[in-house]
Amino acid sequence: MNRSDTTHNIILHNTVICSSNPVLNKDDIADFVSIMNNRKEIEKEQNGNANNLNSVKDTQLNSLNISNWGLSILIPCILRSRSLVRINLSNNNLTNVRIREK
Repeated sequence: MNRSDTTHNIILHNTVICSSNPVLNKDDIADFVSIMNNRKEIEKEQNGNANNLNSVKDTQLNSLNISNWGLSILIPCILRSRSLVRINLSNNNLTNVRIREK
């Protein structure tokens, strides 16, 4: 499967960051952070200081199975948004154990 053919479990849709899957593994989080960092660099080249996360106003990542490591990587990425109004990380099942892929 080509990388371009894969679907991402954490998505930026309009101004909302959300998850399309209740279970997030390390790869899902790493992919999202990598995509955000790549988009940031592209927009910097095109628009000077523009940051792709500036448009994010709402984060809905609640009731997920996510590792402590994953959340510690994801939160700094999300908090770069200057327009963030609401962040919902409630009821997450935090675990130090790696979530197994099916």
